[in-house]
Amino acid sequence: MYIKIYKEACPICDGHVKGNFSYKYHCEACMILFDYKDLKKPLVEHEVVTDHPTIRKRLNKKV
Repeated sequence: MYIKIYKEACPICDGHVKGNFSYKYHCEACMILFDYKDLKKPLVEHEVVTDHPTIRKRLNKKV
């Protein structure tokens, strides 16, 4: 699973949104979920991969 952070993509407040295609995109300032098509100029600022081997090692799980 991955989470993408889009800089200034909220159509209401121009805030950052986080999410992915499956779970939709959430603006923390507006507390609203958006579809990808509703985002304003969706440019990826950062992508977080949650099943990264280093993270799993730190959580004492098998790699």
